[in-house]
Amino acid sequence: MLLLGEPKLGVKTIKTYTNHMKSENVCRAILVTQQNMTPMARTCISEISSKFHMEVFSFQWQTKPIGILIVSCIYFGVNGVQLPRIQLTDPVAKYYGLKRGQVMKIIRPSETAGRYITYRYVV
Repeated sequence: MLLLGEPKLGVKTIKTYTNHMKSENVCRAILVTQQNMTPMARTCISEISSKFHMEVFSFQWQTKPIGILIVSCIYFGVNGVQLPRIQLTDPVAKYYGLKRGQVMKIIRPSETAGRYITYRYVV
């Protein structure tokens, strides 16, 4: 995970980090920025997506509850349509690198119960 102090994420920065990833033999990265990235940087990330998986988050995204990945619905004896859903594009799903068909356990603080546990099926 890289925390970038630059005001905007541009192509030059993306290329610098992909070169660094290549030299370190890393294929997945999470970039956290202060602001959004330039349109050209978005294009650059989509072009390199076959070699590198990069998720980009800005400080403006909302903090979500703690999530824990559970690999199979079989554990619960249910199928995916019986659970609430989470989109593959959700920031939390992206952060944990979830894939379609996986289940996420979500733990939220609760004033009455102490904590509330729910599950989401990734679609």
